[in-house]
Amino acid sequence: MNTSTSSAAPAATSRSRAGRSSWVRTLRGESIRFFSLRSSQWTLVSALLSTAALASISTTFWSDGEPVVPEVGHTVQALSGLVVTQVILGVMGALMMASEYSTGSITTTTLAVPTRHWQLTSKAVVLAAAVFPVGLAGGALSFFATGALLDPQSHQVQSIADPDVLASLLGSAVYLTAIALLGLGIGALSRSIASSVAIVTGGIYILPELARVVLPASWYDSAGAYLPSVAGEALWTPVENPDLLSAPMAAITLTTWVVAILLAGGIVMMRRDT
Repeated sequence: MNTSTSSAAPAATSRSRAGRSSWVRTLRGESIRFFSLRSSQWTLVSALLSTAALASISTTFWSDGEPVVPEVGHTVQALSGLVVTQVILGVMGALMMASEYSTGSITTTTLAVPTRHWQLTSKAVVLAAAVFPVGLAGGALSFFATGALLDPQSHQVQSIADPDVLASLLGSAVYLTAIALLGLGIGALSRSIASSVAIVTGGIYILPELARVVLPASWYDSAGAYLPSVAGEALWTPVENPDLLSAPMAAITLTTWVVAILLAGGIVMMRRDT
């Protein structure tokens, strides 16, 4: 019994090391493939610039009049471009998975990486590692650009060192990362580029308004704040809003959405692609 136990232990250790080594190779390969694609590079650049560009354009009009809420700093205005950036990154996440099914390259990927959950996990890690710094840099760029366009005598131009500003910039990067990961999970579930893009776009823009119209007011007041896009707003809004979740609860809500959608996508991949 001692002999069999001692021989089984090295075998288990060897399998564990082999599994970790295989996953690291999968992660490295996925990273090389993602960052070498011009579509990925241009999408990340577009996401980086869109937040600052859109916020700067709207700021040129906003700066001519009185601020809507004078006591609120310009961080809200700086992050207004997220309304488009979130769709850019959400669609990128969806295409990262759905395009492989549409082009048939999923067959090659499956032959190279037979373990389905490694495929999805490696894509999720690479996507998060790409989106988070881009979201953070885009928010910071927008913050400085809009601050330079505003007259500090008539608008509350904030400092980057303000704790509320830092929290909002980090929150916006976390939200954009979550949206991209949700898109990745949706792409794994749908396998279709058209339907994945429609679901991501509809989930961001249409679902909150549809829920507001369809659900009774009391139901929406209770459940509406837990929708991904609404929960994300709580992360990057620097002022307290009674209609939104607290920042910690919003982070938990987004994490739950991401984990649930990715798990569902992984389960479907294991059952459908075997």
